[in-house]
Amino acid sequence: MKKLSITTMLLLFCSVLFAQNGKTVPDNTRPLPEGLEVVKGKLKAKPGYQFQLTTDGKSATLVNAKGVSTSGTFSCGCGNNSSTGACSVVILNGGLNCTGNCSCQLVTIITSIKYAVDLSAGVLKKQL
Repeated sequence: MKKLSITTMLLLFCSVLFAQNGKTVPDNTRPLPEGLEVVKGKLKAKPGYQFQLTTDGKSATLVNAKGVSTSGTFSCGCGNNSSTGACSVVILNGGLNCTGNCSCQLVTIITSIKYAVDLSAGVLKKQL
């Protein structure tokens, strides 16, 4: 009986020790693509990656050291879709920023779904 109690206690302890913390990733988010990180509120290319700006300055593509696109194209848009403002992409110190005359935000399209870059949480958030 004593062995059974000890075994049960050990199993309970292990299950608590290795249990998930209860946090799940919401269905409307996904992690940042490989090669990206958020540093001090800015989207940055990790070592071995860099952003290449398009000629019109409206988007940038993340490429690896061989110049191969890895994560798609990031563009800037007004956070409020009804806004008549304009945004452009700026690359500064390996980071990607949006500038413009509205509440600009970085967006990307992955498998036909448009995501906004949530810099505070470090994830991509599906836009409805």
